[in-house]
Amino acid sequence: MMKAILVLLVAVLYREITGDDQCEEILAPMCRGFLRYRKTKMPNLFGHTTQAQAYRRMERYWANMDLSCSNNFRSTICGVYFPECKTKGTTVSVKLPCREGCLYAKKECRRAFSSYNMAWPTKVLKCKQLPRKKSKNCVKPYKKLKKPRDRQHNFCQPNQIELCNGFNISKVSLPNFFQQDDPQMISTELENYRQLLRSNCSPNLRFFMCGVYQSWCPSNNRPIVLPCRQVCEEVKASCEATYRRLYNGLKWPAKFQCHRYPLPNSTVYPCKASDTITPDDEVPFRG
Repeated sequence: MMKAILVLLVAVLYREITGDDQCEEILAPMCRGFLRYRKTKMPNLFGHTTQAQAYRRMERYWANMDLSCSNNFRSTICGVYFPECKTKGTTVSVKLPCREGCLYAKKECRRAFSSYNMAWPTKVLKCKQLPRKKSKNCVKPYKKLKKPRDRQHNFCQPNQIELCNGFNISKVSLPNFFQQDDPQMISTELENYRQLLRSNCSPNLRFFMCGVYQSWCPSNNRPIVLPCRQVCEEVKASCEATYRRLYNGLKWPAKFQCHRYPLPNSTVYPCKASDTITPDDEVPFRG
């Protein structure tokens, strides 16, 4: 019975619909800018009627996406929560990711998931229930990798993110605190907070976000220095309501939850408070 319902939902999702409902810009920071498309339409495969509902459910898989073990993992999991939407006149077409991309990701990520004690999200990504590429009713997958991608552990590296220029620590850790090791991926994710950063909701916001995504690296013996928890608490108190308003009700991101960040006396991770650095007055966004 459940399988029949899922098959029906898949069929509904990639049909063409005629009406007044239009596509909407993807807001989720782990998906926006990483996909071959920018717009989606609710409800999705799981019956979520708003992006905020979908975001709350899929945020738990953010760590899996950051492993970057496959070009197809992020596109597949984002695709089932935020399917592609296109409009032509009054016709709206919605497509899920292709089955082949899901299968590629499952194979390519097997080793990385195992090394981090992560399990394939079987309740969400049931590859065989997605449409095949030959049907032309799904989002084309990326090419299958010839061999698994090796993670880069370079530790102290020059900062490559323009947004984070101007602080008095020039070296950052790769991978960062969230195991992201691709500067382009980090930059793309940071760009999704363009509106929040321009809101000036907190004088510590840019310092905090750069410390989150570009963990400071004083030396290879101490490769990760994070923002102190009190900086996070000030930023969250000042900016959470602004974030919800600017991003159509999305909750404060899991990466910015303050329990993740150390207290000044931490023996696990050293931390920096905002008054220990000297940022430039203004750093432009790329693009």
